[in-house]
Amino acid sequence: MKIILNLAVSSDGFIADKDGGTGWLPEIDEELNEQTKFQEFMDSVSIILMGRKKTYVFSSRQHESRPEVEFTKEDVGHTIKRIRSHDPEVQVWLMGGAELAKSFFENYLVDEVVLTVIPVKRGEGIKLAIPEDKMVLKEKEEICRGIVQEYYVRCKK
Repeated sequence: MKIILNLAVSSDGFIADKDGGTGWLPEIDEELNEQTKFQEFMDSVSIILMGRKKTYVFSSRQHESRPEVEFTKEDVGHTIKRIRSHDPEVQVWLMGGAELAKSFFENYLVDEVVLTVIPVKRGEGIKLAIPEDKMVLKEKEEICRGIVQEYYVRCKK
């Protein structure tokens, strides 16, 4: 199993405004989709942690589960262990947000990070922290319109 955190961030590290909004992100048009390889990435994942495919929603409230959505109160380590036992070869997209990503980082569960850095400064909002003791920058490339993609891999424990 490979868990990949793939998010867009502002150039000053914010993933959303203070209310969780992402209206500042550019539309994903054909050029941006191609340059970021977003569709290729979407096609490669089988499970999204918080998204539109098979989804595990981490919530403290009880909800009715549907076949394509599972709500869980379990800690992230237990949930990932359970998913891994059913499908050890699956590729998983950790979609966010910042607190969920933090839990995954703390449990050494993130294998890779792909950040699409949008050339806009937010100044405030919800910030993503990539822990330097757990992830190392492997590659950084400018793709288009001043947008940069950064690729991180997990450090060895």
